[in-house]
Amino acid sequence: MKISRLGEAPDYRFSLANERTFLAWIRTALGFLAAGVGLAQLAPDFATPLIREILALLLCLFAGGMAIYGYLRWLN
Repeated sequence: MKISRLGEAPDYRFSLANERTFLAWIRTALGFLAAGVGLAQLAPDFATPLIREILALLLCLFAGGMAIYGYLRWLN
C-alpha cells in the first residue's frame, strides 16, 4: 500500500474508485452467501440432503474467500 507523504493530498478519484471496487467485491460475496443460505434453508427438494448441504457450504466458503480477497485487494 502506497502511503502519501505528509502535506500531500491523495487523489480522491483513486480513493473513491478503490472503495467502489471493494464494495463490489463485498456485494458479490454477500450474494453468494445469500445463495448458500437460501439453498440450505429454502430448497428442500433441490437434491439429496448431503449434496444440498455440500453446495450450500461451498457457496458460503466461496463468499468468505471472496470477501477476504476483496479486502486484500483493497489494501493494495
